[in-house]
Amino acid sequence: CATLAGVGSSIFHPEGAKIMNRLGGGKKGKAMGTFAIGGSSGFAFGPLFAGAIAYTVGPHGLAAFTVVGTIISTILFVLMPRIVAHARTIDQAVATENPTVAAKPLKNYWKYFGILFIIILSQSVNFRVINAFIPIFWTRELGTSPEQGSFALTVFFSIGIFMTYIGGLLGDKYGPIKIIRLSLLVWLPAMFLLTEVPNFSPVIMLPVGYLLLLMIGAAKAISYSPVIVLGQTYLAKSIGFASGITLG
Repeated sequence: CATLAGVGSSIFHPEGAKIMNRLGGGKKGKAMGTFAIGGSSGFAFGPLFAGAIAYTVGPHGLAAFTVVGTIISTILFVLMPRIVAHARTIDQAVATENPTVAAKPLKNYWKYFGILFIIILSQSVNFRVINAFIPIFWTRELGTSPEQGSFALTVFFSIGIFMTYIGGLLGDKYGPIKIIRLSLLVWLPAMFLLTEVPNFSPVIMLPVGYLLLLMIGAAKAISYSPVIVLGQTYLAKSIGFASGITLG
């Protein structure tokens, strides 16, 4: 079941990002930020809901998520023809507004995408490490309860809900490369400082820890949409492939 769920997710997200690229028109960052809000919300609140259901009803209560997933999938299946038709309309409108750009053949810039892939890989590894690191760090190094460790992880994911969308808007306004650079400039120093928090005074240790955690979460999330849009731009002929790599 877990394997099937993973396969379904891996099929859905690249195609979803591809269609959002078309629906976005000239505001691709905003469209991608909107698309990513769902995933960010799931990361933030999914464990809380699942934990509450499993604790009150039991593990079998998690079957409720199957019902929710089935309903949403059915709605999406019914609406998909309209979504695709709307995407075609936007494609035609963009081509009419920019006939010179639309007439140019699409190209893939693999060299630049390869450089972007290195950034994506480092972010992905760092993100997975943080998922495991934060609860342990909060309990062992900061002396909190396991519940507070889980809450810290929720804080980390929650800031991502808002910053993912904001990152898309900023990417449209200033360009994705500038936002990615800003993300790295904030993320790396904040990560280093977080490891030094146990050496701070106990009075300020937790407040500073949460502040740095918010900075790390915001820096990670703000680059999410720009990274996807930039990858799709570099591989304009293979947007589906670019979406799968940048999302994964």
